[in-house]
Amino acid sequence: MLTSHQSAAASPRRARSVAVALNQAGAPKHEPSFSELAGAKLPSFSKPFRVYATLKEQVLAGTLPPGTKINERALGAQLGVSRTPLREALNRLAHERLVRLSPYEGYTVAPLTRQDFVELCELRVILEPAVAALAARQASDEEIAALREATRTGGDAGEVLCSSFEQYLRRQAEFHLALAHAAHNERLEVLVMNAYDQQQRILACAWGHGLELSSAHAEHGEIAEAVARHDAAEAAALMSAHVRRHEGRVLGALEHYFRANPAAQPEGSS
Repeated sequence: MLTSHQSAAASPRRARSVAVALNQAGAPKHEPSFSELAGAKLPSFSKPFRVYATLKEQVLAGTLPPGTKINERALGAQLGVSRTPLREALNRLAHERLVRLSPYEGYTVAPLTRQDFVELCELRVILEPAVAALAARQASDEEIAALREATRTGGDAGEVLCSSFEQYLRRQAEFHLALAHAAHNERLEVLVMNAYDQQQRILACAWGHGLELSSAHAEHGEIAEAVARHDAAEAAALMSAHVRRHEGRVLGALEHYFRANPAAQPEGSS
């Protein structure tokens, strides 16, 4: 089994690029997911969106860890932007509950709690089996191929071959984005990807604290094959089991993370 302690030595694998979904006016159709940001050509978007996308990716990847106080002047200088687009980006992230704005204290990357993760898993276990069932009923051959591509491995034991944990996160997100897209329900897709994105930074925090990586990828493969067989009941059941197993795997690693990083949780949280 591959764990987060071991995967840094794995051989690199190039992740499939996923573009930000656009509407007819050329603007993003919804708040972009982690996987979409990874493949985005940001120079083609407005400056406020580029700032927002850059910061969101840093928060979700754990580059800006939970509990980090944001120095607006230093961050603006780092990104080469004025206060106005920076504030606009931070307010969008606050709306997504990725940062917090407190009177007299400014912006802080939202802290994490064990309950945050449990609630996200409860939401996912309601939404994602329905998504898997819809995908099994409606997925095209092209969409099934995309699902299978997102689950491909290159090792004899089925390891997830990635050059970094950030790349691992992106490949996992690609599968969930491809599955949500195959459900052909845009509103459901937005809900699922928002919930999944909230988990990305939790996974980034659990990285290095014994998080076991290979099982989730193998489970994705089983779900993809159920969708390919157009077996809606099986796809839904596999997805429900996947989310619950994922919850157990991450909670163990998260406890180790919180013991090593007490500032990542708000005082008095559990």
